[in-house]
Amino acid sequence: YYMPELQKRGITKIGLVLNCNANSAKSLADLVDLPCDVTEGYGVELLVDPLGNAGRAFGVGTGWRPDDDEMSPYVKLFGMLFGLGAWATLPAVIGGYIGNPFTPQPWIEDAMAVGQRKGRWPDSGLVLDEETGSVLVNKFTELPVVGEWERRPLELATLRLQNMLDISIKNWKELAPGEEE
Repeated sequence: YYMPELQKRGITKIGLVLNCNANSAKSLADLVDLPCDVTEGYGVELLVDPLGNAGRAFGVGTGWRPDDDEMSPYVKLFGMLFGLGAWATLPAVIGGYIGNPFTPQPWIEDAMAVGQRKGRWPDSGLVLDEETGSVLVNKFTELPVVGEWERRPLELATLRLQNMLDISIKNWKELAPGEEE
């Protein structure tokens, strides 16, 4: 969503460090329609750090119960998806349900449209043009009173549900770390 604006401002090199192997990074980029063809002068260069050393060097949290080898990785995933282990996640999750009348986040609609074009559920929040895939109607804007808010209630929560079900859970085998990671 923000890449065209960054390019207008002269930012031509964009990198994304992911704590995964190269195949998982490519799978994730495909799932979220992240343009990665840097040879065209447009796109994100994927950098992989399977052990998470770069993130730790910058103080990035290691998630919920990172040292618990007895707990199933699936249980850890569900805990993370529900906001456990990251102090700033739970307020963001709650904000996704109640909305925010003051802070616009237009990337949410864009990401929901990507999800709907990819067939992710729930897929009824937006009406998309059948030919172009562009958003014709955002049904969250039709909510009484709060439909005029900058971030409508349940809009971000719907996007999180799309991502939780149809990216994280459905593609677990492609995205999960390997035994050595």
